[in-house]
Amino acid sequence: MGTGLLPDYPGSDQEHYHFAAFPIVFYHGQIFRADREDGARARVINKPIFGIDVSGSGSFPIESGSNRAREGMKSLGWLMEMGPRVYARLLDEKDQVWRLFAMARPAASIRAGRIYSRGLVMGVGAQFEHKRLWLRELSVYSKLTGEWASQEYNDYFYAVKPDYATPSRASYKAEAGYLGTWSSTGVSYEFSDFIVSTGFSAISTYGSANEKSSLFRDDLNWSVFVGLVWFFYHSEKPGYF
Repeated sequence: MGTGLLPDYPGSDQEHYHFAAFPIVFYHGQIFRADREDGARARVINKPIFGIDVSGSGSFPIESGSNRAREGMKSLGWLMEMGPRVYARLLDEKDQVWRLFAMARPAASIRAGRIYSRGLVMGVGAQFEHKRLWLRELSVYSKLTGEWASQEYNDYFYAVKPDYATPSRASYKAEAGYLGTWSSTGVSYEFSDFIVSTGFSAISTYGSANEKSSLFRDDLNWSVFVGLVWFFYHSEKPGYF
């Protein structure tokens, strides 16, 4: 379970608290894997220097009635992204991991029980993790990602159809291009059957391809989060690493 103060969308000038609690599986198979490092994925190619896998991301729904810029417009539903990622290991030791990566993820949203295609997100970045830092149970991790998106994806956040235009909200058709840069840092502490983590992230949308949209209100967003994982079952069979 976890909670966080998150921006409504990249470039929004409002944030809301969100809470989620759900069961998860940490699994280390030869191909399919799921863990706290990269989420659920499939290791298509895994060599000493580089690899290809499948990863995903997503965001919470936002009611337009709770966002000043989008008041009177359709609400934003759950947004999901999933696609291939290529990574190169700069350093991959027992306690430290440095990686460069590039990814492409098709996106879809869910609203009122219907699924809508939302285009494509592409990105490049770097990630770092240092386990057993000062204490055996303490880990520090950080990630930096620059993202670009298709017109259809950016349209989801920044387009204003003529029907929703007002004197303070001009109609706008979104453009494909630069979306923003995500930077996140956090720490986690492992107990015997629990992991407690906390951290913060920043989204810089300065230079966004759609900063002329009236829905684009801020070029820097911050978020903070706290999470708890409880392991109530462990298999006896070891995983593959």
